Amino acid sequence: MDMRYKLRCLGYAEVGDDIWFASLYFNGLMKLNTVSGKLEAIHKFPHYDVDQGWLYSTVRYLNGYLICVPNNSSEIVSYHLKSGRFVSISLDERRIGAKKTYFVSTCVYQNYVYMFPTGALCIVRYDVTDHTVKYLENPVSDLLAALPDTSYGFYQQFEMIDKKIYLPFLDVNAIAVFDLEDESVHIRYLNIEGGCSTINYVNGNFYLASWKRPEIYCWNEKTEEIKTYQSFPKDFSGERTFFHACYADGALLFFPEISNMVVSFSMETGRICEEKRLENSDKEPLMTFFIQRSE
Repeated sequence: MDMRYKLRCLGYAEVGDDIWFASLYFNGLMKLNTVSGKLEAIHKFPHYDVDQGWLYSTVRYLNGYLICVPNNSSEIVSYHLKSGRFVSISLDERRIGAKKTYFVSTCVYQNYVYMFPTGALCIVRYDVTDHTVKYLENPVSDLLAALPDTSYGFYQQFEMIDKKIYLPFLDVNAIAVFDLEDESVHIRYLNIEGGCSTINYVNGNFYLASWKRPEIYCWNEKTEEIKTYQSFPKDFSGERTFFHACYADGALLFFPEISNMVVSFSMETGRICEEKRLENSDKEPLMTFFIQRSE
C-alpha cells in the first residue's frame, strides 16, 4: 500500500485548532493540531480490532461530541471531547442493508446529524441529545430498494438552499430534494445518462458532473432545461470520474476520483480545460485523487 495514503479520510471536523478524523486504513480516531502540526492517534473505536479499516467515513462536531459516521461499521459512535468517552449506537442492518459502504455525506441541522445513504438503504437521523437513531422511510428508500445490489445512492457532495438539501444520485438520473423542516423528499428526474457525483448551485443553475462518463450538465430547476457539455481535453481519461467540484473565480474546478487530471469548466463559454495534471515524482500519471474542502 502506498504510504502517502495511509491517513486518508473522507471528511473531518474542525474544533478550535484541531482537526479530528477517522483513519480509513486502521481503526483509530485521529487529531491533527493545525498550529503545532502534531498528529496523534487518540483512541481506537470500541468493539473493533485496531487493524480493521474503513470503519468510519467522516466526523462531525455537535454539542461537545464528535459524531463518527459509519462507513462499514455497524455502529454510530460519538466521542465526548471533555470526558474522552465513547457512546456507541448499533444500527439495524435489516433497515440499512449489508453493503461495505453505508454513509459518506452528512448534514448537521439543529440537534441532528442526517446521514445520506451511499450503500445504505435509507436516510438515518442521529439525535445527539439522547443518542437515538431514526430510519427515515421516504421515496429515497423506496428507490434504493428497487435498484440492483451493485448500485449506490449518494456520494459526498450536495447543495443546501433554503433548508432543502439537493442530493444527486450516483446510479439514477435524478436528484433527491430533502426538506430539513419536515423531512420530506421529492425526486427530480433528469434527462441525462449515468447519474451524477457532484453538484454546484451558481447563479440560479445547478451544475453536475456525470458519475460514469465525461460529461458536465447545467440544469435549471424552474425551466427544467438541461445543457450537456462533452468537449473534454483529448487525453482526458478515467471512469467513475469526479469526486468533488468547487466554484472559483467564474469557473468550476472538477477534482477526479479516478482520472488523470483536474479540469476547469467556464460557465460563460462552456469550455472544459485541463487545470492540473496528476503525476507522481517519476512523472507517472496518478489515477486516484483525494480532496477535502474547507471554508
